[in-house]
Parts: sequence; C-alpha cells; structure tokens
Amino acid sequence: MNKNNKNFGFTLTEVLIALGIIGVISAIVIPTAITAIQNKQLPLMLGKNVASVETGCLKMIQRASELSANGDFLGHYNIHKNLDGSTIGTNPENSISGNNLFTGTGAFFDTKTLSDDEISQYISAVKAFSGNNASPPVSSLVNKKIVANTKTGAFLGASTFGKSEEAPDPIVGYIYIDVNGANSPNRYGRDIFLYGLTDACKMIPAGSERMHNINNNIPLESTGCNGNEIKNGLSCTSRIVKEGYKMSY
Repeated sequence: MNKNNKNFGFTLTEVLIALGIIGVISAIVIPTAITAIQNKQLPLMLGKNVASVETGCLKMIQRASELSANGDFLGHYNIHKNLDGSTIGTNPENSISGNNLFTGTGAFFDTKTLSDDEISQYISAVKAFSGNNASPPVSSLVNKKIVANTKTGAFLGASTFGKSEEAPDPIVGYIYIDVNGANSPNRYGRDIFLYGLTDACKMIPAGSERMHNINNNIPLESTGCNGNEIKNGLSCTSRIVKEGYKMSY
C-alpha cells in the first residue's frame, strides 16, 4: 500500500463557510448588476414610448384636419379635447369623437383597455422613488385612465388639466408613461415618468420649469433630482432627457 496516496476532501464546516461567502457576494453583486441593467434599458424604453406618443399625436392632428369642414386644424382645442376622448364641436364633419390619443375608434396606438380592478391594483402598487407613497398620486395625474400599449408593454395615461399655459405652443395635458407596465419596480423616476404634451405634439419632461409652473407639486430637476439625492422621481424625467435618455443616478 502506498502511504503517499491520500484522499483529500472538504469538511462540512468548510463547505458551509464557502457557501456563506458566495451568498454574501451574490447579495452584493446581483442587485448592483440588476440596477446597472435597468439604468441602460429603462431610459431606452422611455425614449421609444415618447417617440410613439409624439407620432401618434401628429397622426391625430392629421386626422382632425382631414375631418374638419375646411381642412383647417383647430389646434389646441382639438388636442385638449381628444386627450380624454371628448367630442370636438357639434358639426359631424368637424368631430372626431372617440378618436382620442390612446383609445377608441381610430386610436393611434395598439392598446389594451385595463379593467377597473387592474387599474386600481396597479395604482396601489406605484411608489415614489424612495419607496414611500407616490406623490403626487397617479390618480391625480391621469384620472385613473390607463391603457396598456400592446407593442411596447408600457402603461400609458393621458389627461387634460384646467390650468392653461400662455405660450405659442402651450402644454395642454399630462402624458404618463410606465415603460414596463405592471412589472416592478413601479417607482417614479425608475420606470415611471411624466411629460406635458404641447399643442404641437412635443413632449415636455417633468422637472422642467414649464412643467413646474403648471404643477408646483412636481419640483424642478435642480431640487427634485440633483446628484444622487432624489426627492421627487418625476423630476428626473428632465434629467434623463438632457443626458440623452440615460440614467446616471
């Protein structure tokens, strides 16, 4: 018998220690990796949805012009009414009732209507960037009108608001975008973003001075999303836009 031939192995204690070390490393590395992936994917998804909204809005304008009595577009009045599907005017030739931005006959998005229960469950799951209750609440931004974009998977909401903006191209309503729908994290500034839609179909990001002037519950980027101190995630929308649809926080 060769005395130099020995069997080597690990004791149970050594195995448990090794597994513990692997667990600690995984707990540190995996969340960081997930965040890094989200920081790249979510802004890109946002950019695609913004482009879709602007394109859909322009198509809505074209359709409104085609249906008008003399081919003239009524501008602000048309978009303002059709964000929530209201009828434009009383003349059938000058009305595109139901042809609103997201839903209805002739809608310019391939959308799925959510049930009241689905919308309620979703709204209750939405949080602020910090994980606290969402402020301002989703219901105050979209009046509980949310649809699912079947092509992108995003949840979209639109609503008009009473305060008008005195500008050549006024903001006429809110556009709410959750880029991955009901999937987590469902937090402002992570996968949920807010814009104002102008009369000429331009998307103005929350956190900008114009959006703050319309709703002071949405602070400026400089006070709501400065550095790594995120006080209001919706304000980060303007930061992401300025950084070329990248998330650096």
